[in-house]
This record gives sequence, structure tokens and C-alpha cells, in this order.
Amino acid sequence: MDDNAFDELVEGIASELNVKLIAELGSKAVSAVRVAGYIYLEAVASSVPAELAKEMAADFWAKSMGIPFATGAVQQPAGGDDD
Repeated sequence: MDDNAFDELVEGIASELNVKLIAELGSKAVSAVRVAGYIYLEAVASSVPAELAKEMAADFWAKSMGIPFATGAVQQPAGGDDD
């Protein structure tokens, strides 16, 4: 087997693995967004304010997708504005 044939074989395997990985990530994203929607709907139905329910759902989705930060509003420190 020459180097070119081996490189083509490796590229083909890598390409197949990438397609599978993308499909798995897409499936995970769809599942996460469905659960996030459910969280939002249940929170609103339980009298949670809509804006807070959105933040709850967004935080769940972000964590599910591996985003390393909360998506909620930034809290201002206590003590008032010094501007």
C-alpha cells in the first residue's frame, strides 16, 4: 500500500467519523432544545415570570451544549452606581 492510498483511507475514515459526530451533536442539540422548551412552558404554567423562565431554559440549553457560562442577566453589585 503506497502512502497516497493510506492517506486516502485515513481521510475516508476521518470523514465518516466527523459525519457521525456531527449527527450525534445535532441530535443532542435537538433533544436539549426540546427539554429547554418544556422547562420554559412548565415554568410559565407554574406562574414563574416569563423572563425568568426564558433564562432558566437558556441556562439549561447552554449547559447541555457545554457552553461554560450562564446566559442569564449579569447581576450588578450591591451598593448602587459609582458612575
